[in-house]
Amino acid sequence: MRTLLALVLLGSLAVAAPVPKAVKKKNNADQLVGTWKPDKGSEWFEFTAEGGMKAWTTGSVNSPALYTYALDPDPDAREWRMTWSTKGQAKPSYQVVYLIDGDRMYMTYSGVNGTPPPKPDPTTAPNFTRQTPDK
Repeated sequence: MRTLLALVLLGSLAVAAPVPKAVKKKNNADQLVGTWKPDKGSEWFEFTAEGGMKAWTTGSVNSPALYTYALDPDPDAREWRMTWSTKGQAKPSYQVVYLIDGDRMYMTYSGVNGTPPPKPDPTTAPNFTRQTPDK
């Protein structure tokens, strides 16, 4: 009798147990959005949540180059990849590998037809500090 009762209770627990929901992966675009100031050098970048991007040098803030960006869909990767396209052109202009650690970004990039950029090394890659996160 106890065995039957135990089986009935276990069976009801199995039926009543909620099915775990899939864990939502964090989209790395959340971390990318904002304005990034160079720690060395003069290149600044601004990324919007809508996929827009501006790039300028310290002396050309009033005439930034306009791009769109597309992210690699793997949010679990330690280093992420994206492409930049000159605004108005469908074909990507640059391939980019970047790493974000808190409010610091390390980035390498090259032309789309060139050699893919290397993984950014925080000790040598150009790096940037977030200035205005848009969250």
